[in-house]
Amino acid sequence: MSTGEKLYVEQTSHIPAVTSFLLEGPNEAYTMYGYYTLKGWLNGPNSLAGSKEGNITLKLKDGTTYKFEQPLMVINNLIAGSQYQTYMNHGYITDITNNI
Repeated sequence: MSTGEKLYVEQTSHIPAVTSFLLEGPNEAYTMYGYYTLKGWLNGPNSLAGSKEGNITLKLKDGTTYKFEQPLMVINNLIAGSQYQTYMNHGYITDITNNI
């Protein structure tokens, strides 16, 4: 990338589909890595629910490490009406280094 990041992405499994990635920041400022799988299902007659499940980690140059968990998302009114999305639970960012 023009700002110095390096991104590597690969589909490491076909069934279930799993995507693995590594993002390296410029001057080794940070490293983000992990994997995820996308899941989707009908959530009633006019809605689709989905999730991105996996293990995502961010490690800063000073060694501080964070873990990310993403919320379940529902896209409403796919067939009729104004589309909108809602989140059904919480996303979390955990500071592994400082136990926060």
